[in-house]
Amino acid sequence: MAIKILLVDDNENNLLSIEVVLAKENYTFYRAASGREALRILLKEEDFTLILLDVKMPIMDGYETAELIYQRDKLKQIPIIFITAHDYEEAAIFKGYQAGAVDFIRKPFNPEILRSKVAVFTELYSKNQLLQQQEEKLQAINSELIEFNQDLERRVVERTMELENLNHELQALNMSKDKFLSVISHDLRNPLTSLLASSESLNRDAEKLRPEQIKLLSGIISKTSQKILSQLNELME
Repeated sequence: MAIKILLVDDNENNLLSIEVVLAKENYTFYRAASGREALRILLKEEDFTLILLDVKMPIMDGYETAELIYQRDKLKQIPIIFITAHDYEEAAIFKGYQAGAVDFIRKPFNPEILRSKVAVFTELYSKNQLLQQQEEKLQAINSELIEFNQDLERRVVERTMELENLNHELQALNMSKDKFLSVISHDLRNPLTSLLASSESLNRDAEKLRPEQIKLLSGIISKTSQKILSQLNELME
């Protein structure tokens, strides 16, 4: 990840001095000679790692510039180190921290102190960015898990409804089967009883029966047999 540092100072020599001190590091520098110019740069570039901001500048000082920078939510995470030629008075320090500063460096600055502080805050920023990326990944994974769980619940509900519908169908089929068997039992048993009675009477009393009686019984047997045959054909269909 590229480390971008915005240097803000109305003195060109100061900007050059800072770059020379930090030149050995893998930093990319952007220069601004005023608070307004710094704001213009930040409108185009938001992914700065650190801002080194001079306190005393004409028209708009460092405190005002910091306050305007931090009015934008996307810039609030960028640490600001104030560079000042004044003593660290309590009121000035309080005002700086109130404006959003994370630290102060006094002019003329010690090169080792400058390098050390810049290194600390760039590392912290990098780690914060890494944590933010991890949080975004975790949120994405959590969203996927929630979506998967919702889909799973939906499928379980659908499957449960399918099983309930199937159970209702099976119950209806079972009732139909019982009704069907009852109808068959009734519609076939009665004709069969009549058929058996007529054939038994014919076999038992054939020699005693008159021709018209034999004709009547054979007619009953034929008619009943045709009825049973018709019912069996309907059953097969």
